[in-house]
Amino acid sequence: AKPRSSVLRTRRPRLTFARMGLRLGSKASSVTLKSVSFNCYDHPTLKRQVCGGDFETTIVRSQCGMDFGLQYGLPDSVHLLVQIEAVKQ
Repeated sequence: AKPRSSVLRTRRPRLTFARMGLRLGSKASSVTLKSVSFNCYDHPTLKRQVCGGDFETTIVRSQCGMDFGLQYGLPDSVHLLVQIEAVKQ
């Protein structure tokens, strides 16, 4: 998976969602990650602002060409929990 964020949406004072492109195998698609928690703070050692959060979304495997196990009853939807942290440059 190669994530690349393109849109961040805020509702002051918190981030509400991030839209990003996700490539699984040979298929690329756009997913929206819903913010579960998000916070920024001043890092004492780096002397810079650091922001991070927990995000979630659900993808459908078969839309990405990943259909192994569907005929055996494995679920098609996958719940993703993503942790992101970044240092302001």
